[in-house]
Amino acid sequence: MQSLTVILINVYAIFVVPFAICKPTISIPTSCLSYLKDGVEKNGYYSIAFKNGETLTVYCDFTSEPGSAWTLVMSWAMENNNVPAFYTKALPEDAPVNDKTPNWTIYRLPKTKMAALKLQSTHWRSTCSFEHFGVDYKDYVRGKFKEFDISTFLGAGTCQKVEYINIRGNIGYYTTVPFWQSKNSYLLHTDSSLAKCQYRGRLGAVSSEDNFGYQGITNPKFRCTSGPNATTQYWFGGYL
Repeated sequence: MQSLTVILINVYAIFVVPFAICKPTISIPTSCLSYLKDGVEKNGYYSIAFKNGETLTVYCDFTSEPGSAWTLVMSWAMENNNVPAFYTKALPEDAPVNDKTPNWTIYRLPKTKMAALKLQSTHWRSTCSFEHFGVDYKDYVRGKFKEFDISTFLGAGTCQKVEYINIRGNIGYYTTVPFWQSKNSYLLHTDSSLAKCQYRGRLGAVSSEDNFGYQGITNPKFRCTSGPNATTQYWFGGYL
C-alpha cells in the first residue's frame, strides 16, 4: 500500500504539477480598441490593464461608428453639472469621480488613466445622452488628438480644428471651432452663439450658450442640456 502511494505521488509530480505551473496566463487588453482588434463587438463593461499591472473596469462602445472603438473617460448628468469635475476642473487636472464604477450620471477617470488611454487613441469625441441616442451625429463633436489635444489644451476662445461638429443641427466638417478651458475655472467647452472661427452654430442659440462642457449658460434645444437627466460624455478612441 505504501509503494502505491509513492507511485501516485510521483505521477502527480511528473504530470499534474508541471501542467499547473505552465498553465498559460490570460492577457487583459489595454484598451477598448484592443478588444475590437481581438474580435469583441458588443458594447458594455470590460476590464483593461495598464503598464503597472493595475486593471480597471471601463465602458466600451464598439458599434456606434463602424470600424472604431471608444473608451468612456467621463460622463455626467446636467443635474450634477456643478460638481467641480464637470464644471471648474480642466482635463489637464486630476479630478476623478467614481472612477472604478463607470456610469452615465457622475463619472470621471483620473488624469493618469486618461493619459494612458490617450497614448493608444487617435481621436476624441463628445456625445450627448449617449445612453439614449447612441451616435446619430446630432449634438456631437469629434477631433484628432494630433490636431487638437483636449487633454492638454488651455485657452480662451481660441480656434481649434475638429473633424466634425453638430450643434442643434448646425453642421461643420473639418472646421475650426472656438474652445475654452482653464485650470480651476472651467472644463473644456465651446460657445455656439459666437460667430468666431470657421464654424457657424448661431442658428437657434441662446446668448453665451455653452456646449459639451462647463454649461454655465444652457439651451434646452441642445441635447446635453435639455433637462436635468440629460448627459454629456467624453470618449477616447480610434479606428482599425
